[in-house]
Amino acid sequence: MSTILAEIFIWFRDRYETCYYDLEQAIKYREAMSNRFKQILDQMHDLQLQVADLRKKADDEPRLSEDINKLKCKLETQKDEIEKYKRILETRRLVDNISLS
Repeated sequence: MSTILAEIFIWFRDRYETCYYDLEQAIKYREAMSNRFKQILDQMHDLQLQVADLRKKADDEPRLSEDINKLKCKLETQKDEIEKYKRILETRRLVDNISLS
């Protein structure tokens, strides 16, 4: 009877050691996967930030184009006004020249 108990004890001890080793390996594997997964999550977070920045730039682009077009129109208007004043000054100079003659 004691040999049977000894064999059962040895079997349970071997089984326990095997399970304990498997558990240690599973924990190491889980930690390795967690570290790998953390790197992937960090990369994904960085990419999400880049996407947000790109979307903001894309949203700003039409507004910037609109602002540029407004400035171009304003510049054209100012050029027209400058030309108008140049013509007025030229006319006055001509009138002054005629008056002096």
